[in-house]
Amino acid sequence: MGTSEKSNNKGNDKPADKLIDPATQLHEIQKLLFGQQIAQLEQLMAAMRSDLTDQLAALNKTFSNKLAQQKDEFKLQLSELAQHVEAQNSEHQNRESLIEQELDSLGKRLDAFEAQTETAHDALEKQFSQETRLLKEEMESAHHALSEQVKRQGSDLGDTKVDRSTLADLLGQLAANLKA
Repeated sequence: MGTSEKSNNKGNDKPADKLIDPATQLHEIQKLLFGQQIAQLEQLMAAMRSDLTDQLAALNKTFSNKLAQQKDEFKLQLSELAQHVEAQNSEHQNRESLIEQELDSLGKRLDAFEAQTETAHDALEKQFSQETRLLKEEMESAHHALSEQVKRQGSDLGDTKVDRSTLADLLGQLAANLKA
C-alpha cells in the first residue's frame, strides 16, 4: 500500500489540506437546519426594532409636542400674570396719585381754613376789644353821671331836709339808673 495509498491520498490532499473549523462547520449546519427559522426570527426582530423605533419616534414627537404646548401655555400664563401685575401696579400708582392729590387738596383747604380762622379770630378779638372799650367808656360815663347826680342830690339834701319817703324814691331812681 505504499505507492498506491500515496497516490490515493494525493488526489484527496486538497480536502485534507483544507480543514474546516468546527465552529464554522457548526454554523453551516445550523444554517442548513435552522436557516429559515433564524431568518424569520431576524425579520421579526428587525420588524420589532422598526416598530420600537417608530413608537419611540412617536413618543418623542408626542413628548416634544406636549413640551411645546406646555411651554406655550406657560408663556401665556406668564404673560397674563405680567399683565395682571402691570395692571395692579398701574392701579396702585393711580390710587397713590389720587391719594396725593386728595392730601394736597386737604392741605390747601386746611391752610385756607387756618387763614380764615386766624382772620375771624383777629376780627373777633378786635371787635371784642372795641366792645370792651365802648362798654368801659359807657360805664365810666354812667359812673361819672351817677356820681355827679349823687353829689348834686347830696348837696341838695344838705341844703334841704328831705323826708325819708323822698329819699327812698331818690334811691329807687338811682338804682333804676344803675340797672339801665
